Amino acid sequence: MSSEIRLLLVAVVSVGLLAAARAEPDRPKTVPEGRWGGQHVLLDVGKEGARVEFDTAHGTIGEPLVLDEKGRFDVPGKLVLERPGPVRIDEEERVEEARVEGSLRDGTLTIRATLQKSRRVYGDFTATLGGTPRIFKMQ
Repeated sequence: MSSEIRLLLVAVVSVGLLAAARAEPDRPKTVPEGRWGGQHVLLDVGKEGARVEFDTAHGTIGEPLVLDEKGRFDVPGKLVLERPGPVRIDEEERVEEARVEGSLRDGTLTIRATLQKSRRVYGDFTATLGGTPRIFKMQ
């Protein structure tokens, strides 16, 4: 192979690699902002984090839901544990640290929260952007 052809081949491959690199977005992919709803779950996603609600708990996620190359996220959060019956004015909320994991595939978000202390798991729930949350609070 002549040196001119080799040089042309290297140039073509280099241009292709540069084009592919530019096609990738500079910022990480995140779960799209908005209200995600499904059976037993609501997730309100914003730029800085999210608010989550389950049948027996609600909480916050204080950082963006950044997706890895496989469409998964794993972030820290805090859940307020709920119980049946009326809440007393002087009653302190039971707050626990949690890990909130999930994945986004074909427009469906799968969510699971695991309490760090008790290892209790909330999930696996599925939600869609704009979907109707169906939360059933204890009476």
